[in-house]
Amino acid sequence: MRDMKEYKGGGEMKNLLRIMLAFWNTKIIPSTGRVLATADTRKNFLLKLYSRLNACGRKLLFTMYTVKFRYIVLVYLINFLAGRVLALQGDFPGSAVHQINLTIICFIVFYIFQYEHKVIDSLYHTLAYASPDISVCLDRLGNAKLALPNLLLPVPPVIFSTKISMDMAFVPKSPVGYYLYFFYAATLYISLVGYCLMLLATKAVYEMTKVECRKLPFSYPNDLLEIPDWLKSLANLYHKAQISFFTIGMIFTVEFIFLIPDNIEVIDIDGGLNTALPLSFWYAWAIIFTFIIIAFPIFWAVWKRLLTQLTLNFNQRTVTKLMALNNRKDLTSVWSYYQLINHAARFEKKIFPKHNVYPLITTTISFILNLSKMLDLLQIPFGISL
Repeated sequence: MRDMKEYKGGGEMKNLLRIMLAFWNTKIIPSTGRVLATADTRKNFLLKLYSRLNACGRKLLFTMYTVKFRYIVLVYLINFLAGRVLALQGDFPGSAVHQINLTIICFIVFYIFQYEHKVIDSLYHTLAYASPDISVCLDRLGNAKLALPNLLLPVPPVIFSTKISMDMAFVPKSPVGYYLYFFYAATLYISLVGYCLMLLATKAVYEMTKVECRKLPFSYPNDLLEIPDWLKSLANLYHKAQISFFTIGMIFTVEFIFLIPDNIEVIDIDGGLNTALPLSFWYAWAIIFTFIIIAFPIFWAVWKRLLTQLTLNFNQRTVTKLMALNNRKDLTSVWSYYQLINHAARFEKKIFPKHNVYPLITTTISFILNLSKMLDLLQIPFGISL
């Protein structure tokens, strides 16, 4: 009898296991498969979306770097005329000046876009066989400047800055006012894209300074007597980009200063700072001082130092070559050997032959304009009326 009960109990257990197995096969496994399939589908969709966006971004950036400048002039001429037509419906003082300033900034940025693209592309093809290590650095730069993040990274700062401008309401909210907000946002956007390119170029020069001296490109005997063309090209890019972006920073500063109304009360009736002013007002001042007056000079000083270090590395490459030639007694005299050594040692000074005071001038102008306007709002005489 007990055996029969155990047998029945065993049969019930087997039935229960069969039911559980059937439930697992019919419910759990298909459901899990659908979840995994959905996850794979979403992943594939996101990968395809990013791939298409990246392809579109590369095309857009490449067009910005290569479009003929006359087309750029034509687009901004039409843009300027559109602004003047909107101004007929309700203008405000200085709107045309603001249009001109923003247009000048755009022309400068597009010029640097195209100049840097030509320099990097030319150097890459020139040094492809002469120095594979330098060529790799330039190839990485060429790919990086066409990458999608160059278009995405400037978006948050542009949104934040445009919101600040609209919160301060220094421009009336009229058709021409909204046009100028949009124009300002677009101008700031392409300026930040250009700044991203300068950061990428600085990174590339830093990578070049890490290349072993013996692997740097060297052409005998031309490079014994003159700074090589590839170093000159990098130095010229530095000079033109530096002048361009300090000019852009100064124009943005002038734009901000002249947009601030004279009737803003920075000091309240109790003699303290007017806390009723929106935070946007103080954010704008902080951005001007931090990024244009302080960060710009530091950034360009770092880039100059990297170019100088790269030149010193090339000096070492030249000296090594001369020593090898001298050991083979290819030079006709010891005197000529040491003359060449001393000549090569002066490459560091020749790469920056003149002291460039333009950054100092533009930074000083930006600082004086900011200081003068602040003192004017504080009702402290300074001698300059804005």
